[in-house]
Amino acid sequence: MTNEDLAAIEEAWDPGDPETKNVDSKRDEAKARQLADDYVEAHPDEFVNLKDRSLEDCVKMVDVFRAAGLEEERLKVEAWLLHRFEPQNIGGTYEAKLRTV
Repeated sequence: MTNEDLAAIEEAWDPGDPETKNVDSKRDEAKARQLADDYVEAHPDEFVNLKDRSLEDCVKMVDVFRAAGLEEERLKVEAWLLHRFEPQNIGGTYEAKLRTV
């Protein structure tokens, strides 16, 4: 079972109908990032193992947790990604940018 704070982050980021996943017009990125910032700041002990992980490592962890059905762990890593990294330019030259919180 996922906790309500993590579920709220996911809902802000991905509010679309699960059947269609049409989220572009409904996504509230600012809210999702603020909720993620608040969660990470309130629970720093849950993110100790992620502090030195690269963007690529974190994305792989999301895939592994999703495949294993570990929803709360997946949501924590996704919260970390929103908290730690700026939006990425997929298809351009890769350059991970850390956020200043």
